[in-house]
Amino acid sequence: MPVVPREGAVVTASVFFIAIMLACAPSAGAAEPLRVLTSFLPMEIFTRNVVGDTPGVVVVSMLPASMGCPHDYALTPGDMRKIASADLFVANGFGMEDFLGEPVRRANPKIRIVETARTVLPIHGGHVHGDVNPHTWVSPRNAILQVREIEKALSAAKPLGAASFRRNADAYVSRLSALAAEFDAAAKVFRRRNIVTFHNVFAYLARDIGVTVVGEIETAPGQEPSAGEIRKLSRTIRERKVPAVFTEPQYSRHRFPGPHGLRGRDATKPLHAKGGAVGPMTGSERLHTLEIRNLTVRKGGVEILSGIDADLRCGEVTALVGPNGAGKTTLLLAILGQVPYTGEIRFCRAAEHGQGAPRIGYVPQRLPLDPDAPITVLDFFALSAQRRPVFLGASRRTREAARESLERAGVAHLLQSPLGRLSGGELQRVLFALALRDAPDILLLDEPVSGVDVAGEELFCDFLSKIQRDSRFSLLLVSHDLSVVTRHADQVICLNRRLVCSGATTEVLTPENLAAMYGTDAHLFRHTHANGHGHLHDDGGR
Repeated sequence: MPVVPREGAVVTASVFFIAIMLACAPSAGAAEPLRVLTSFLPMEIFTRNVVGDTPGVVVVSMLPASMGCPHDYALTPGDMRKIASADLFVANGFGMEDFLGEPVRRANPKIRIVETARTVLPIHGGHVHGDVNPHTWVSPRNAILQVREIEKALSAAKPLGAASFRRNADAYVSRLSALAAEFDAAAKVFRRRNIVTFHNVFAYLARDIGVTVVGEIETAPGQEPSAGEIRKLSRTIRERKVPAVFTEPQYSRHRFPGPHGLRGRDATKPLHAKGGAVGPMTGSERLHTLEIRNLTVRKGGVEILSGIDADLRCGEVTALVGPNGAGKTTLLLAILGQVPYTGEIRFCRAAEHGQGAPRIGYVPQRLPLDPDAPITVLDFFALSAQRRPVFLGASRRTREAARESLERAGVAHLLQSPLGRLSGGELQRVLFALALRDAPDILLLDEPVSGVDVAGEELFCDFLSKIQRDSRFSLLLVSHDLSVVTRHADQVICLNRRLVCSGATTEVLTPENLAAMYGTDAHLFRHTHANGHGHLHDDGGR
């Protein structure tokens, strides 16, 4: 919808100074301006278009333009001051602003609250924030009704500006009517009337243009869809013959499933070579959580991995070992769908984990951080869990989820700690807690104890074993430390761009296999710490 552009002018320093002095000088008998506070961006846009250049009206938005819908927003002291100084509060209503009512009345008993959606025919059900869907303004026809409510409220509060408000509102309604006609024309080209939207805010627009929303990509605000949800949505698109996905320009298009599924691991049938092929597992394959068959990764014409066949068994710990440059991290990224590959990666979920595609957690080898960055552990969790800008604070749901995950990882006391000031061991626990937040079926750890001292390494590995036993997730662990592998891994995959060998830990870690993995020219040796920790290195060191 159109936003009134901000006018600009170039002035000299002296003229600017005089203007400031005149503006600050007291004016005898000057009328106080009408102060209008809007709840969030759509209401601000509507109000500014109605006010236009009418003198004596000041419009302020409570929430910044960068923030989305204020569903779970908590008022700040700064918001309360804005409310206290306002004459009108322009809101959407229908439950969009949960803070309306007593908090606002307490801050300013004389303020008039204008709930602009009161004349809109509500849509009930199908929304996570209450019985009535509050996203009325997304429909241009509803927007027209809401603009008229704003016009009436402004005219009642400032009768001398009524003619100006009406003129501006008429002009804006004309533009909104043209937009409604545009949507009508676009919808007429659909022979089939089912669509998929990014999230569930388009019900009113869909009602206007006669289409049916049969699925949403994001079912919970700010929460990425799981692999299972995307597979289900892909199936809905095929079965309901959905001709269009209603996208929004602020969201990346690669997140939208098409009728033939998604790239990489979210597909339900083989795809082209760039994305590899992924499929469900059936029958006797249920013993494995993950199967990799003939997987090859090329980068810049160089083969990073070639013809890899490997299995990850349900509820077991599998170690991935090999020299530097063997492609261990690349294999993890292929499993995550972050690099193109050819071959197959198949997932299944054991009966104890329920239906659908498995959830995957990932802890990277390292996370470069600026020690002086003003971000806390809670902020870090919020960045991955909510669309709401972090500088506005974490939502209640994000805070509770972060605290619960950190408690499970034994570091709940770090919730408000600066992320860049954590020790290596503390940071690993925080990353581990983040990976555990969504209760993964498969957890991928890329050298989780690198940069951690021996004592911290021992504590982390023992803690990891306990969590894995209790949760029964499948763990794929990249490690150079043989003691970690021999003490904690059930299975080992030996890698050096190709599969050297795989199998039970006690059978695989033989001198012959290690020599084949590290190369015949490498001088393999084992140095031991006082507590028995052993490591493997080749000639090139790390």
